[in-house]
Amino acid sequence: MKKVLVLFLVLSILIIPITGCKTSDGNLAKNESTANEGKPEISKEVDKKQWPEPNTMPIVEEPIEIKMLVPLEPRVAQYAGGVENLQSLKDYEELTKIKIKWESAPVDRYEEVVNLMFASGDMADMVYVSPAQQAQFGVNDTLLIPLDDLLEQYGFYWNQWVSVLPDIKELAKESNGKTYVVPQIWPESPVNIGSGFFIRLEWMEKLGLEMPKTVDELYEVLVTFRDKDPAGNGETIPMAFRGFELYSIFGFWGTFPGFYQVDGVVKYGPLTDEFKQGLSFLRKCYDEGLLDRDYALSDEKLFNNNIVNRVGFSYGDVSVFQVPLLQAGYAPGVEAGPGIVTVNDVFYPMVAPTGPDGKYYSFLIRDGQIIQTNSIGITSTNKYPVESIKWLDYLLSFDGTMLVKFGPRGKFWDFNKEGYPMYKEGVNLEVISKYAPAFSQILPVIKNTYYDNKFPFTPERVLELPNKIQGYFSNTLLDRNRRNWTNCDFSRHLPLSMKFTPEQQAEVQSIMADIETYYWENVNKYIMGLEPLSNWDKVIEQIKAMNIERAIKLYQDALDRTKK
Repeated sequence: MKKVLVLFLVLSILIIPITGCKTSDGNLAKNESTANEGKPEISKEVDKKQWPEPNTMPIVEEPIEIKMLVPLEPRVAQYAGGVENLQSLKDYEELTKIKIKWESAPVDRYEEVVNLMFASGDMADMVYVSPAQQAQFGVNDTLLIPLDDLLEQYGFYWNQWVSVLPDIKELAKESNGKTYVVPQIWPESPVNIGSGFFIRLEWMEKLGLEMPKTVDELYEVLVTFRDKDPAGNGETIPMAFRGFELYSIFGFWGTFPGFYQVDGVVKYGPLTDEFKQGLSFLRKCYDEGLLDRDYALSDEKLFNNNIVNRVGFSYGDVSVFQVPLLQAGYAPGVEAGPGIVTVNDVFYPMVAPTGPDGKYYSFLIRDGQIIQTNSIGITSTNKYPVESIKWLDYLLSFDGTMLVKFGPRGKFWDFNKEGYPMYKEGVNLEVISKYAPAFSQILPVIKNTYYDNKFPFTPERVLELPNKIQGYFSNTLLDRNRRNWTNCDFSRHLPLSMKFTPEQQAEVQSIMADIETYYWENVNKYIMGLEPLSNWDKVIEQIKAMNIERAIKLYQDALDRTKK
């Protein structure tokens, strides 16, 4: 089995926003023209005259120190012990000559820590913030500074991307028309969907099963997995998920545990009859041994161990199954020789089965999303805003992105004679994980998952993607993802940038803090059979008593304002 791994198989696990959308009727596009309808326009010209001067390295001659607050991702804690120990960031510090004093908090406490930091007045210079926090601490409290002028003057790579993907400039703005973070950019999104359902192909073939086309047929497949036990020794787990991705199941009934819209009317999922139907399905699967008994633990290490040879059906991006299989010694598909079992032979990215109304509604991934606005902002007490924006902007370059994701060229990877970025001999996923274990999801980098092997992203190359994808990737795993995972209805998302007023944003946050705590304390009790489903109406009544109708009205007002 070959040791060298193609970099494009190693996909960063991203924090995906789960609200908003831009499309469409959800039908599978039949040609390139219809495939691009309703998606972000790509500029046909690149006006280099409007770009500022390139940000050369190092950024400063004499070292300076900047304090940054970020979430401590579980993988960073597992592999490095802390953000400050990541060699990728040490290399970036050496390149820029800017020393970052890292502060972090666990993901489940991060929002609380950010709120306390801003309340105390003792602020970090840069901080990872959500769109809601940008509205509160930027628009309302002016503790985050607008970045528009800084990006215009010093954002060399930002302006390149704006030239070819002009929508990102507007999408990054808050309700007051100002930008408070440098976002991650996902250039492949106009021609690709990053996540969906996948099923264990080797079991389907072994058991002579056909791909399920409806949720009822999916249930029958899961029952067959349980009864036939293809993993052996009672080890089969018909269906398993990595944390929140379990709630992809509710898409069969057109709902999910959050806010969304139906024909312009805002809904809150847990109040609906459709949500109760999804809850009933999960309860049935749990009772009958079809759903992983340990799903509520959200233990990524346990999930990765199970996905190698025990799990039949799940949801996520390609890395959900590729990374554990690569770690277990499977060959990447592009490296395979005759008779070698590859990651592509094990799992198949399938068309989503449909629910009772003949559709699957996607909520956990949006169609054509080209930025991630959970990102890094600059606080009002930062003494080095120009240097900070240059530090962030260089991450939007190919070299900056590759450095923090895969290390310096020549150390862990290099281009082969065909132009593929490849791991060097002896380097594997474990080595890269210790160097930069998924921390790049926190930073404003280029999300260039699928094309690293043939198409390293630069703004000019993005212009070629819609045409080149057909020639390079037809009948490949990428092509299956593109065809199968777009066969959904994305129309129930709320827009990416909902235009709340600062007062509305603060009121929504206040209402939802208690409601979300109450919801998450209860939902697993109903899935796991600790409470009868007939009692879910009591949960609904309690949520209504906690002022959910007011929150729905505020969302409706913001949606109506956004559409004007």
